[in-house]
Amino acid sequence: GNTARLHSDILKINYLYMLDEDFQAIIIVPTNPNGNRAYLKRTIKDFELYKNFIKIPIKIIAIDC
Repeated sequence: GNTARLHSDILKINYLYMLDEDFQAIIIVPTNPNGNRAYLKRTIKDFELYKNFIKIPIKIIAIDC
């Protein structure tokens, strides 16, 4: 997705987790930046920023594309 909207995706995932604590998420992002798309380093940085507020079990997978 778009880098500017990654925080919105994180909040949506958190909302779903609040509705059902069995909810888990997998986020697949490119390893390297490509335009304004979310990528691995930025995604990890954003999750580190929100880790005190969001407790969702999330797996982040990076792919080369």
